Amino acid sequence: MPSSSLPSSRSSAEGIEYALAGITDANFISLSVLMALTAVFLGNVIVKKKRQKAHNIPFVLYTGSAETDAELFQAKASEMVNKGRKEHPDSPFFINNDMGPYLILPSRLAHVIRNTNAFNFAMFLKDYYHNGAPGFEPFIGASREDKLFQAVSRKRFTNSLNRITVPLSQEASFALDLQFGTSTEWKEHTIHPIGLDIIARVSSRVLLGEELCRNTEWLEVTKNYTVKGFIAAEVLKQKPKILRGIYNRFDPMCVELRRTIDRARQLIGPVVEERRRMRKEAMARGDKVPSFNDSIDWIEEEAAGNPYDPVLIQMTISTSSIHSTTDLLVKTMYKIAEHPGLDQELRDEIVQALRPNGWKKTALYDLKLLDSVIKETQRLEPLTLVTMNRFTERDVTLPDGTFIPKGTRVGTDTSYRVSPEFYEDPLKFDPYRYARWRGTDKDSIAHLVSTSPQSLGFGHGQHACPGRFFTANELKIILCHLLIKYDFRLVDGSSYATMPLGLLLNVNPTTRLMVRRRKEVELSLDSL
Repeated sequence: MPSSSLPSSRSSAEGIEYALAGITDANFISLSVLMALTAVFLGNVIVKKKRQKAHNIPFVLYTGSAETDAELFQAKASEMVNKGRKEHPDSPFFINNDMGPYLILPSRLAHVIRNTNAFNFAMFLKDYYHNGAPGFEPFIGASREDKLFQAVSRKRFTNSLNRITVPLSQEASFALDLQFGTSTEWKEHTIHPIGLDIIARVSSRVLLGEELCRNTEWLEVTKNYTVKGFIAAEVLKQKPKILRGIYNRFDPMCVELRRTIDRARQLIGPVVEERRRMRKEAMARGDKVPSFNDSIDWIEEEAAGNPYDPVLIQMTISTSSIHSTTDLLVKTMYKIAEHPGLDQELRDEIVQALRPNGWKKTALYDLKLLDSVIKETQRLEPLTLVTMNRFTERDVTLPDGTFIPKGTRVGTDTSYRVSPEFYEDPLKFDPYRYARWRGTDKDSIAHLVSTSPQSLGFGHGQHACPGRFFTANELKIILCHLLIKYDFRLVDGSSYATMPLGLLLNVNPTTRLMVRRRKEVELSLDSL
């Protein structure tokens, strides 16, 4: 993490004194002001401790010390959760993370809290990302009261799937050619940065249209902002809450976030203004208003004249999708490579579905084995161990009598995804698992986009990922091009492993695959 000239968070009182001295530019601090601020700080701690005593949920300490657990959370979060699962199976328990007490609910309660307004997603976002402090605004875009982000993601992206499959296919073809080329010789590639570039390009075709989807500056913004923002958020969490605004102003990572948003504004702003001008002039002439079939237009239409920041909402969509989609794409590629012969079965299905129907939404729906492979990858290699993060806006008593105080940070464990109660041989990667469930009494939970307590990869309930239908189609289109046009296999002697960071199980960014262009293909996808 970058160093800072500001004080360490180890001594809260010392930090408050130092910061106030800098603000007032004086040689001394009023004792009364210092005492008042210290009282506020200590008062918050006392209130939190009182709330902790108001429930009977067990508190699991990994090291025996809450403070040490908080310091080790980014490195040892999975061990902390596993300890809680073992000591309190299928029951709620607290751990202590780098933000304080964090309640882990068992998967069985996902149905209970999924649509309960007391479990507030917007409040969690604001709490986690410093209330949208300067530089962090895109991370809390989903917390807007008018639900603009959700409306665009759920309505416009989903309803436009049939119209955007061809543009997505065109961009996927371009991106794969750019990254892997046309050589029929085996070549070793580091896959994660390639996958990130492919997803950024394909997603940007629908987000920003042809004007910007191949703009290298925008691609760098959209690829890097999420990672930088996450790191900067973690840096700020280590500081006393009362001083985070000051640290945010001077910390190099936070300064870089604001510069990145400014650069995005320079890129996106002129496009938005030009389209508004074109729309206004067309209406004045009585002509048909131009339509661009991308999220710039969809957001403008959904906003219906209400104020919004077009740059921040675009970056919200980007931060919410690109890195998680990249993670699932790359993990799926590795799973296919680990199972020889699966690639050809998938190719056969692709040809059977696309040859008569082209890039129609119904054709993508018929890719049942591919859908199953992606969902099985998500089941065994999730992005996070805990999902459905919420903040309780009032005291809550669950149907089983569990009392959760107001102001509690809550997440839902995903362990049902590997439970033998729901899955046969749950630790085995079975590419056909969900395909077999189609047409049975499990059909409703057999699809990649379906959610349940046993399948929380996209969340569950009213805050389930609203863009998951777009994500599913995007992944299928990219994998269709990849499978038909390329062979890929594991590098000899290499092993695939995730890289834990807190509760995240990121794909290892250094893992490599061998890739070559296929000399003969079963179907010309570019002519569909």
